[in-house]
Order: sequence, then C-alpha cells, then structure tokens
Amino acid sequence: MTKKKKTAPPTPGPDDIRRRCEAYLEAVNREEYLFASGLKAETDLFDIEETYADLPDLATVQAVTKELAKARGDDALRIFHLLNFLLDQIMETQVGPLQNRLYARQGKATLKIREASLPFRRSQAALAAEPDRVVRLLIGSEQHRVFAHLNPILVTILKTLHATSKKLNRGGHVELCARRIGVNLPRLGEAVDRFLSDTRDLYLEQMERAARERLGLALDDLRREDMAFMLGGSEFDEAFPAGNMVSLAERIQKEMGLDPTAGGRIAYDLEEREGKSHRACAYMIRVPDELVVSLRAKAGPAAMRQFLEEVGQALHRAAVDPSLPFEFRCLGFPPVFQASGHLLGRLLLDRSWLAKQPGIGKNPDPLLSSLALKEIYFLRLLAAQFRYEMALHGDKSPEKLDVVFSDMIAEHCSVRFAPEAYLYLTDFHFNSARYLQGLLLESVLRRRLRERFGHDWFSKRDVGGFLRDLWKGGARLTYSDAMERLGGKETDLSPLVDDLKSLLA
Repeated sequence: MTKKKKTAPPTPGPDDIRRRCEAYLEAVNREEYLFASGLKAETDLFDIEETYADLPDLATVQAVTKELAKARGDDALRIFHLLNFLLDQIMETQVGPLQNRLYARQGKATLKIREASLPFRRSQAALAAEPDRVVRLLIGSEQHRVFAHLNPILVTILKTLHATSKKLNRGGHVELCARRIGVNLPRLGEAVDRFLSDTRDLYLEQMERAARERLGLALDDLRREDMAFMLGGSEFDEAFPAGNMVSLAERIQKEMGLDPTAGGRIAYDLEEREGKSHRACAYMIRVPDELVVSLRAKAGPAAMRQFLEEVGQALHRAAVDPSLPFEFRCLGFPPVFQASGHLLGRLLLDRSWLAKQPGIGKNPDPLLSSLALKEIYFLRLLAAQFRYEMALHGDKSPEKLDVVFSDMIAEHCSVRFAPEAYLYLTDFHFNSARYLQGLLLESVLRRRLRERFGHDWFSKRDVGGFLRDLWKGGARLTYSDAMERLGGKETDLSPLVDDLKSLLA
C-alpha cells in the first residue's frame, strides 16, 4: 500500500489575507501600547507572532504579487500596500533571532566611566546632559567599544536582508526599497546633493559660530559626542513646562479647528507609571476608532515638538473614512502621515507663533536660533546618512565601508563620527529617504496653508476642515498624489533649503 503524498495547504485568498493582516496589526499595536505604557510588565508579542506565523510566507507574497499584476486603479493600490506589509513581515522574520541577540547584548552592555558604571541604553541621554567634555569623550569611547561588539551581528543582519531582497526581487535590496517607498532613489540622491550644496555655506557659518561660542571649540574639533549637549537647548526648558504640554497641544488644535480627541477616537494616556516609556508615542490600535497617544510629561521644546508630531499623526489617522478597506485605513505611505505630525511639531520653528506663547516673551529669537541650528544639523546629517545608505546597500562588501561612513559625515556635517558606529547609526531600509519625503511634504503643505489662510494659518479654524478633507482618504492618498495636489515636486528639496535660509537669516 503506497502512502499518499502530503499536499501543502492552499494559499489563502486576498480577502482572507487582509482579514488576518488587520487582526494581526491590531493585536500587535495593542500589545505594544500595553507594554510600552507600563500597563503590562511582560509582553505577549511572541505568542502573537506565533498565531500569525502564516503571514510572513513566500507563497503568500507570491499570491499577492500575482493579484497585483492583474489589478488596476484603487484595487492595485490596495494590493500594493498589502504586499508591502507582508514584505515587512518577511524581513522581520528573517532577522528576528538576530535582532533579539542584538537587543540582549545592548541590554547587558555597561560603560565604565571613571569609577562609575553607566548602562549603554542610558548613555545617549547622559551625553546630552554632560557639560564636561572629557566625560563626554569617555562616554563616547565606551560607546564605540560597544558598537564594535555589536557590529558582527549587524553585518549578519544586513547581509541577511540583502539576500532576502534578492530572493524577492531580482534587482536586489536598493531596487526593492525604491519600489516599496515609491521614489526613484538615484534621483532623490541628486536632489540631496543639491540640498547639501545649497546649504553648505549657511551651515558652516552657523555651526562654526555655535561651536566657538557654546563649547569653545573650533569647527574641525567637533565630535558626535558634543552635538547632543551643544544642541540640547536645556536653557529654554522653562518656556515649555512639563505641566503645560497637554493644554498647549489642545489649544493649538482648537485654534486650527481640530478636535483633540477627534470625537472620542483619540485617547490620551497621561498617567505616570513604572515601566512607561519616556517617549511620547501614538498607537494606532484600530483605525480610525481606537487611537492612543501615550505621554510622560517632560519640559522643553524638544519634548513638546515630539509630542505634537505624535498628536498630528493620530489626528490624521482619526480623520480617515471608516468605510475604507483595511489597506487604506491602516497601511499606506509613512511620509504622508509623518507630514501631518511635522506640521504641528514645526510650529516651534515659526517666529510669529512663538512670539504669542506665554513664557517666550516678545523676542523669541534666542530660542529660534537654537532650534534652527539643531534643524539644519539634523537635516544635513539625514541627507548625509541617505547618501551613505546608497553606498552601503550597493556594495558587495558593506563591512569595509566603516571609514566611508565617518568620512562622509565629516564632509557634510564637519563632525567626527567614529567608524565603529557605521552600522549602529545606519538604517537598513532607507527610512532616511522616507523621513526626507515627510519633511518635504510638510514644507509644501505649510506653504499651501499659508497661501490659502495667511501667515497666521495656525490660528484659523477653517484650517481644520482643509486638513480633514486631505486626510479622509487615508492611504488612498499616495505621496505623489499629495505632492501633486499641494503643488510640490517629489524630488525637489528646494522648499527645505528655503525654510533653512529663512530660519537662519
């Protein structure tokens, strides 16, 4: 008697895949909120991943890819978003065990600073608060030792991602990322080069003055370890007290004609509890009906800006038409949603808005100057990182590009980064490109609001209606569609150049 061959279970159809993806995403987002907010001491994410282990499956991806080839219009866009989501799951599954090893090593790592021990995870915050440069350099040296210890795992993660991308797309990792992000990466690289050229003289002038006045250093002596302290702006913390964070955010939204809770769809978790993350974060648990912005109040413009960015993204998701399918409600192009967050957060860089804030006074220029310097450094560093990522992901021997990393940042930012940091401080999925897109879209959107509602657009209640109309389509609004609708160009970074020149004039 011959044994029957086992047949593989049939690949689920697109509708079944959608339902499971939505259930999985809700379960993960809810679990991440409960754990990060301190409401749960341990996470059940492993069990959730096990329950939905069928999603990061090559057969599932191939089935969805075939559907995409046949689809047109909105159906094609829906399947495109679904495919991207599944590709994320495959990538995470491939490197998951390696990431766990990496996190474990980070968690155990400690730095020896003179006679004291400093957990590695707290070392960046320590740098930002340390006025003694000798101690900052000691912390940095110890960080570099940890980076070198982590690099073998990071190299393996990088090569695993490259190999996985090659299986999924003949063109490899760079081409796959470009298709997923929806941008021509080489063309964006040309735009980045123009941006770096157009802002170079302005940056060098401002940074040289700041290094001399704030640290007593020549520009060529700046190191990564100096930047968080030099740009921290803690002297302005009193202008944005921790206790006023929520009331200020509510006032901003109401003046723009926006409901802070979006009709009850957004909840604010403001409780102090042990284990709660210090970083404000929006959790899109069930879009658009169940969103949570979690916050541990902290003084200062940086904390305020970050909180407003999370609120802006939550408002965008809460405005999505609930009748839309899963892909248009819950997925989409991250830069489109990031732009909504940046729109609120960047109010702290608006001179006329700052001048109206109690605690700032009639002369906001000292604060604005500090924030503007941080902005141009961040943007040039982001642009340099993108250029480096293009080199890293296009090279067959990425482990040899450590010095290229430090040289490239020194060239564009005049700050010395240690070669050992070449992977730890680098993104493997071109999130630098996505972030540049989000910042550019926000700049274009802000110009459109100013043209339509005036320079004090942030105090016009009709702005809320304009934004809700823009946001209601959710992920149906692509990045290119948003740019076309607002009158911008996808790879023209000149609006960001103009913003910086205006800030630092």
